[in-house]
Amino acid sequence: MNKSSVFDIKAMSILLFLVLLGLAASGCATGRPMVEPRSEAFHGILEETEFYLISFDRDGCEIPSDTGSYLSDRIVRRIASAEGESVEVMIACHGWQYDFLRARGEFLKWIAKYLANKELLERFSQDAVDSHGIVIGLHWPSASHSNLSFWYMRGRARLVAERGGYMLLRKLQAAVKPGGNAKFHLMGHSLGAVVISEMLLGRPDLKSEIHPIDSLLLVEGAAPIWAFCSRIPEPWRPYKNLEEDIGPGYYWHIIRDGLVKGPIVNVYSKNDKVLRRWFTFANSDRGAQPKEFRDAPPYGEGPNPRTDEYPTFGAIGAYGIRGPLPCVVDIDMLQASEEYSLRGGCIYNVDGSKFIKNHMDFVNLQVWNLMHQTHLADQPSR
Repeated sequence: MNKSSVFDIKAMSILLFLVLLGLAASGCATGRPMVEPRSEAFHGILEETEFYLISFDRDGCEIPSDTGSYLSDRIVRRIASAEGESVEVMIACHGWQYDFLRARGEFLKWIAKYLANKELLERFSQDAVDSHGIVIGLHWPSASHSNLSFWYMRGRARLVAERGGYMLLRKLQAAVKPGGNAKFHLMGHSLGAVVISEMLLGRPDLKSEIHPIDSLLLVEGAAPIWAFCSRIPEPWRPYKNLEEDIGPGYYWHIIRDGLVKGPIVNVYSKNDKVLRRWFTFANSDRGAQPKEFRDAPPYGEGPNPRTDEYPTFGAIGAYGIRGPLPCVVDIDMLQASEEYSLRGGCIYNVDGSKFIKNHMDFVNLQVWNLMHQTHLADQPSR
């Protein structure tokens, strides 16, 4: 394999994450017929990289391709057959208000757009590794013409992830042979951040059997700022619908159980009015916590921490991941020509306000550069 083809694999795999995210909060197009979701494999787009669009139904069941086969089985065979080569498996998920045609269309459109960025692609050639890329875009039934469906779609995102997403990730990880070299990277935008996070945990009543993944990237995520912390702070003013002790964040187990051995990178923007306004209103019923807790009290020692630095009901895509956590680093998003110093075991809140002007303004070279370096970050030895 020549250096050019290896470089293209790495660079385009990263770019395709952006392709799959699309216009998560811009609403569905109207005046066109609805197309039933299906799963598809794309050929001939780029040498040595496989591209898959896997669709789930509302119950979290994988939808087969037009031939009746399940693409997850095909990916399993490809991972299992890898001998002497590194396999980079990258899974991305879009957010709310996304139909199949839009998911598919944005996926293909952004491939063509980023292929034109030859100058920046060339700069990344020095980071090329001899690996085979597998890029998977997850499509879930999130399309709706009503903003009032957010509550319902939030629940569906969790259900699809806890069932279909979790089982898909387990299935792919189980395909890696002993001694095999496979890395798994996850990314989610908007409500896709909920899907991706739930994929790591599975059902609340069962212990996760997911092996630690290599990186987690959340972009303008529609998850609560306290979701990952060990103990949710008491609100600075009382809310009648909140328990006296809410407990840990719903995704605390990701941190506690070390389900991400590389960096957890959270991109947020102060310009994201969708999350700063609508998310706060839509989640003020229960502090954005699911009704089913993953832990029974007591949740920890000592009194609950209090804070008035951040809103009680806020999104990680607007304010960052907050609350008691082992390692949190706040940094600014850099220019596409600059390098980060990321390491495993830490959460990085990356303020992208300079480059991200609204909820959908994230498909840019600065985010791509961050994504690329997230995948290449040094990881702690295990």
